[in-house]
Amino acid sequence: MSKYTFELDDANAVRIFFEGQEAPLMFQPTWPDGTEWANADEASEWAETFIKSMTDPDYGFVVGNSPEEPKLPKPEPVSPESLIAE
Repeated sequence: MSKYTFELDDANAVRIFFEGQEAPLMFQPTWPDGTEWANADEASEWAETFIKSMTDPDYGFVVGNSPEEPKLPKPEPVSPESLIAE
């Protein structure tokens, strides 16, 4: 079971909470590119995708930046060693 939950306000702004916390760890009033949510279903789907991408290592998507690309393929993990410049 996920330790994350979300709620929407009257304007469909997304608030994502970690279990037991009163303050949201994320507030997303629109798509990341600034596009307004079309409706509560769209905002909810974004929140569910965000939570699932954070909690399910086998889930193959991350949230997108706009309604044109609501989900993006999850990038392959990168080892810390590969980031060290030679």
